[in-house]
Amino acid sequence: MIRRIKLRWPRKFLNRRLRLISLIILGLFLCGLAYNLYATYKQPVKVVRSVPVVKYKHEGALNYKVHLKPNTIYGTQVLGPGQTYFTKLVDRVEVEASYRFSASKPAQLNGTYNVTADLIAEDMPSKHFVLVPEVKKRIPLLTYEQQAALDYKVIVEPSDLYESTTLEPGQTYFAKLVDYIEATASYQFSGDKPAELHGTYRVVGLLQSEGLWEKEVVILPAKEFNSKDKGANFSQTFSIDLNHFRELVKGIDLQTGVTSRNPKLVVRLVVETQAKVKDGQARETLAPFMIIPLGRSSFKIDGELSQHKVGTIEKIETGPGKLEFGSQEKTFALGKKFSIDPTKFSDLLDNIAKETGVVPREPRLVIKLNVEAKVKAPKGEAAESLTPSLVIPLGESTFKIAGELSQQKAGTIERKETITRKWVLGKRRNNLIPVVIVFLAFLGLLTATRSKPGGPSPTEREVSRARRKHGDRIAEARQALPPESERVIPLSSMKDLVKVADELGKPVIHQPPASPGEPHLYYVLDGTIRYEYLLGEEGQEED
Repeated sequence: MIRRIKLRWPRKFLNRRLRLISLIILGLFLCGLAYNLYATYKQPVKVVRSVPVVKYKHEGALNYKVHLKPNTIYGTQVLGPGQTYFTKLVDRVEVEASYRFSASKPAQLNGTYNVTADLIAEDMPSKHFVLVPEVKKRIPLLTYEQQAALDYKVIVEPSDLYESTTLEPGQTYFAKLVDYIEATASYQFSGDKPAELHGTYRVVGLLQSEGLWEKEVVILPAKEFNSKDKGANFSQTFSIDLNHFRELVKGIDLQTGVTSRNPKLVVRLVVETQAKVKDGQARETLAPFMIIPLGRSSFKIDGELSQHKVGTIEKIETGPGKLEFGSQEKTFALGKKFSIDPTKFSDLLDNIAKETGVVPREPRLVIKLNVEAKVKAPKGEAAESLTPSLVIPLGESTFKIAGELSQQKAGTIERKETITRKWVLGKRRNNLIPVVIVFLAFLGLLTATRSKPGGPSPTEREVSRARRKHGDRIAEARQALPPESERVIPLSSMKDLVKVADELGKPVIHQPPASPGEPHLYYVLDGTIRYEYLLGEEGQEED
């Protein structure tokens, strides 16, 4: 007969084993959650991204037509692209260089372009030509500054009103007191380098009656001045007799029978100059003036008393260069037509061959449209270059025109902006909560699983029980008794020892063990007899 053996595991062991397995699983789960949280915190909250501002496209192209000399082969004198052309029949090649720009929104476009030709052969250095454009350059030869002015003082007759007979400009003057006006005409010229200066100056008076008549009077006749230095100047003082001009007005009124309205005298300094340097010259006229009312009892002198001019003598040179273009719209286009005579370049090759004694191999003319464009938008800009080209073979009886006739370039101007990714913050928060919860659970389970420090041993529990039950009969000994010749009567329980103590009326002495592992000694002394009870690891008292 087979007996069924049933294994029984202690419950304490099973509980501890289950807690350890749970602790391991919870720890692994916590590690996974912590790694997920770490990965989330590695993701930046603020990132810089590129935001498109303007999308644009550039396109450059060279289109051509071949014009023929009068001939009997073709029914036309103009052939389109992509054909085979007879060199002897070609009169010229008409080329149109074009550039187009388009953008998703208005943008600031600036750039330059030109058309160049390169004569290339295998056995000679290339020669470079600029076909379009010929640019005018302004070269400064002399920079100068000049000023002409009228100044004055009013001379009055002695009176009780004024302490002096000379009055400064800008005041109100009484006509009855004015004797004459002392005026000064002045001029000054200065240049950044020596120049040949010729000039004249004069002072004229224009007598006017508002809306009726005017009469010019010479106050200071014309005079010349010259200089060959960096500067020149003059100053001339003259007098203006107002009474003389008032008499002129009265005489005209008598002759015409019409009374003048608001008569006035306009005194003008006229300076005419001519400055010369090598390869250039400049003419200038300055004419400051003063206005003097004549029909009032009191008056003020007004006008433009000073004139100032700055100028430059320039030399204009013509040469190859680049044309500029610009726009602030969404689209822009330009085109330029020009003609190429292949015979001109073939003749140049013949001259080179005669000079060098070497016939260039595979000669060709490369025409290029060179475009440099810059697009600007808020917080960004982009520069692009386009170089479409066409190639015309030379030195052959027939030829085909090849090359990269068109180029396109597109792009985007972007700006950088920093954004906060709120979903990362939310993900961090959502991942942190389960980590905290699982960590607290792990910590609690770890605390419960950890081996607790040992509780009181059975012996200690018996000692405590004896102290609680018989504490009023037990006296604690500080040290062990010296060995004496006495008779020891061992007892089997604490209860028996207490009975002996009651009979003898003696206390129970407790002597703790001197070292761990030794028993507790309880005894009662009766002369030379010692009743004792040893409480050790095996000693237990029954109730």
